[in-house]
Amino acid sequence: MSETIISVQNLSKAYQIYKKPKDMVIEMITRKNRHNLFWALRDLSFNVMHGQRIGIIGPNGAGKSTLLKIIAGNLQPTSGTVHVNGSISALLSLAPAWNIEESGIENIHFNLLLRGIGKSQIDEITEDIIDFAELGQFIYQPVKTYSSGMSARLTFAIGTSISPEILIIDEVLGAGDGYFAGKAVRRMKKLCDQGKALLFVSHSTAAVRQMCDSAIWIENGNVRLTGPVDFVTSKYDEDMLRSDDETIRPGNIKRLQKSIHLAGPDEIGTQNDVRLRIRSSEGITLSTIYFISEIKVRWKSDLQDETIKIPLDTVEDQQRAYLDIMGCEWSRFYNHQGKEVRMLAPRTGSRKGGHFLIERPTEFAAISWPIEIDYSVKSESPDVNLVLECLDLNDAVWKPLKEISREVQTDGYTKIKTTGLILPADEHIRKRAINIASERKTSPIQINKIMVATKDGAAKFIKEREPFYVEVNLDCAEAAPPFNVSIIIHRSDGVYVFWQPSDYYGQLDTSGTRNLSIKFIFDENYFSAGDYEITVNAISPWHNEITQTEVEIFDRKPAAARFTIKREFNNLMFGNVNCRAKIEIEKND
Repeated sequence: MSETIISVQNLSKAYQIYKKPKDMVIEMITRKNRHNLFWALRDLSFNVMHGQRIGIIGPNGAGKSTLLKIIAGNLQPTSGTVHVNGSISALLSLAPAWNIEESGIENIHFNLLLRGIGKSQIDEITEDIIDFAELGQFIYQPVKTYSSGMSARLTFAIGTSISPEILIIDEVLGAGDGYFAGKAVRRMKKLCDQGKALLFVSHSTAAVRQMCDSAIWIENGNVRLTGPVDFVTSKYDEDMLRSDDETIRPGNIKRLQKSIHLAGPDEIGTQNDVRLRIRSSEGITLSTIYFISEIKVRWKSDLQDETIKIPLDTVEDQQRAYLDIMGCEWSRFYNHQGKEVRMLAPRTGSRKGGHFLIERPTEFAAISWPIEIDYSVKSESPDVNLVLECLDLNDAVWKPLKEISREVQTDGYTKIKTTGLILPADEHIRKRAINIASERKTSPIQINKIMVATKDGAAKFIKEREPFYVEVNLDCAEAAPPFNVSIIIHRSDGVYVFWQPSDYYGQLDTSGTRNLSIKFIFDENYFSAGDYEITVNAISPWHNEITQTEVEIFDRKPAAARFTIKREFNNLMFGNVNCRAKIEIEKND
């Protein structure tokens, strides 16, 4: 059985946020609360096993760096536990404990002493650091004269000079040149082979795939997804790219507006769950941040009136009602003006609105369920432009509940009351809803499969100069518009290698077909030995008179296929472009 090296259980970290600096002093004197409580992490749990290399990904502000600082012991949690079995070396910034007035040599000695290295070992380790950093005579110059790349080299060399059992790295390789970055990656892999575990934070999913075998996607201080690195990073890339498309591409925005009321297969749930959402009543996304407080569900049963208050701080699905915060517009849990609230914030690339689920009472399993739902909301905007919708499984669509009143409270929150009738749903209706949502075409073009192959069939390994092709299979709606397919190839370290659209040599005739395959044929294989990733986009045709942002993206599959080019000769590496130049020799004597 594999050994647990790091155990994170129900970890939370809160920060006190003051509107004005003087509020902190007033609070200390009066003992009255003058701050809001911002939860950077909330009920985070996961384990790191022996030998695992885990990449931590997520957007800015997700809580990644806060998490690493707590694991490294540089920051104390508000609640929860972290157990670490082994010594840690943490590279959490480009500024270790050094004196910028002193030389690189003097700062190396100081940092090694801080790490408990005996004087007998310092000279030997210092020599290794100097050799690895390759700063030349600058190692004898004051650190304040170093560029950011030079600082990154010295930081990394010091941090990895002693083989740790657990290595934690937070974007420290973002500075420095490509040569040193490759050198650093090789050292990290060597340290991981010798140690117990790696935690690696990076905004580059290519770097995460190169370094790690597993990934954790952090969002709004919670774990959104964990699993094999290829699976998690691909889902994350899809999410980020979809966010861009919904923000800058008019065609994608228009298509999303038409499908805003259509439910997706992942929203159906079980027959006992009733899914609802609070979303913008103005458009496809929120125009401002809302603070949502006190969501209450009421109904009358045969015996009594019942009320459920939906907890905003916990999101576990073991309760009769709970928030479903992953992949929608729910944001941080907050203590705002003494109230426990959940932020509802604009977010593209996700399910729209803030979703929550209620367990249907057994007495309403086969009959309609009349309910009342009220919630309190506050925002910086004078108008509250929100609507409460319920998922109707009969048609797999979102339908609004009837708003019956709005009342402004003394604390500035607006209490909104709604009422509706939840229709009965059995397992047959649920399965039909899944089929409707799955077969419904939210895009006229959908990518099914991507295959890399040689003349012998599908292949993961291809020899240098061996011909191969990339085949993309697609489904087309009956009234599909003109489109083309583009492929983008990156090396596994993120280097951009190749791009080409299918209409490069002229418009392809795809009319009248519901399914087709497009082949990109590489009769001349100039790819050098290494690992490669293929991203495929189904897009509207390219025209000279339009800009790139006006091209509509029908479907994307980032890093969806991978292949490896194997060396033709074991002892020869031909470089990034592997082609044979003609040789001509002219004797001039």
